[in-house]
Amino acid sequence: MTTRSTLLWAAGGLAVGTAVAYATTSWLRSRPLDDGRLMEPLDTKPTKPPASATTDEQCDVSIPAPWVDEDALDRGSRAEMESLHAELADALRGCGAKLRHVTVQELTYLRQANEYAIPPRKLWRRMAKTVVLWEGIREEFGQPIVINSAYRDRAYNRVVGGQDKSQHLQASALDFEAQQSSLTTTLAKIVLTRFRRVGAGEAMGLGIAGFPQASYIHMDTGASYRVFYETRKWLDAR
Repeated sequence: MTTRSTLLWAAGGLAVGTAVAYATTSWLRSRPLDDGRLMEPLDTKPTKPPASATTDEQCDVSIPAPWVDEDALDRGSRAEMESLHAELADALRGCGAKLRHVTVQELTYLRQANEYAIPPRKLWRRMAKTVVLWEGIREEFGQPIVINSAYRDRAYNRVVGGQDKSQHLQASALDFEAQQSSLTTTLAKIVLTRFRRVGAGEAMGLGIAGFPQASYIHMDTGASYRVFYETRKWLDAR
């Protein structure tokens, strides 16, 4: 093979490799990250969670938390939800959430609809529980995190292909990634450490999309201690 032919062959291989990598990344980003699929319950039974700021009776969450079969309190534009957003923020802070690195708008935003849905008040304590855990992760990570999906009402959950018993309907789930996508793998490792430490007590569900590079992370609390997507590979790789 001539030098020129060798260079052309190498360049063609590089182009194909780049195209495959791009296609894989695009697939992971478009993949619905929902807690209802490919779940693997873990053997460890939930234990009593450690004492936290959410120990007040109004903030306690039973484990496993009972399913609340209620739809959104209201849904509409940011301006229309302003009063309820303020009420929700007060409730979350009252249950220990600091809301320094996340807003109630992010927690209620329906991206594809460009609207906001407010969960029923019965679920506010569950949202607080997940947010408090997430805030600990955010503090340790020390970098901006993008919330891709949090609470969903029933109609929106159907639009995005969510499961009928998705924890997003219970305001207890977050889908997120690092704002700088190359740091999402680092973020996933921090979440895994937290999962090993408090996952059983918090009845935490964890789904990490992608291995050995993470694309997205799903986290929920209060339902059951379980893993899905490529999380088992991450746990076994330690």
